[in-house]
Amino acid sequence: MAQEQSPTKLGYVCLAKLGAGTGGAAWSHIGCAGATFTCDEDFSQFGASGADEIAANGFARAAATMTTEQTTIANDTIQATHQFTATGSQDVYGFAVFNNATKGQGDPLLSCKFAAVQSMQTDDKLTCTGKCQIKKD
Repeated sequence: MAQEQSPTKLGYVCLAKLGAGTGGAAWSHIGCAGATFTCDEDFSQFGASGADEIAANGFARAAATMTTEQTTIANDTIQATHQFTATGSQDVYGFAVFNNATKGQGDPLLSCKFAAVQSMQTDDKLTCTGKCQIKKD
């Protein structure tokens, strides 16, 4: 499935803080987004207020499995993955990776808007995987 994915400005700031040992918690949670979500590097709609973050039907922010992998060189890419299971009907438009478990809080590493809405029904599974390569442009 094609999708739009964008690192956020705050994501890069957080990486710098983590590298300097001053960033606090690492990215650890994925939250899903509803209808008005847009994917942009300023992360204007989803992260700051949590207004468009889904908190129901099995899609509330959840702990992610965090790993590193190779894109260009060993361990240059951070990957966050979580499989959500719907507990009711829910349209999901995208997701974001955060360093906090609480809706509306934390810094986003990246956001992702799906190419098409995912109309989930009870017991449907949706795996969200976000990747961010750390590199110098």
